Amino acid sequence: MAGLKSERQIREALSRRLSRSYAEDVAGDHTSWPYAIPLGRPSKQEILKGFADLDALVRTLRAWESTGDVEVIYEQREAGGPKRLPLRVVIPSHAVAAELAAPRDNERWTTIIERTQRRFEELSARFPH
Repeated sequence: MAGLKSERQIREALSRRLSRSYAEDVAGDHTSWPYAIPLGRPSKQEILKGFADLDALVRTLRAWESTGDVEVIYEQREAGGPKRLPLRVVIPSHAVAAELAAPRDNERWTTIIERTQRRFEELSARFPH
């Protein structure tokens, strides 16, 4: 659906965010999380035409929400009757982002973040100042 990000686009946005920020986030130099991803606002015609894609995305986002880690912000829209459509998804941390990253990246990101956290803890213990 042209006016709404797809699941793939959301996952790829998370991979990009991780690649830019994970080291600083783990070290506590700054935080890039929570991260709100705007999903777009499809037109009424796009909603009606791409309803199957929209329905699949909503089911995916509800599954992410059910973990208790991801927040999805919805809005009421009128398109052939009232529809509750996702407006943005909020990812709370780099750890959750790593789990949801693009499938080709998620195992790699989970490993990288865990390894980086261990190394940071070791360095912090050896060099507390």
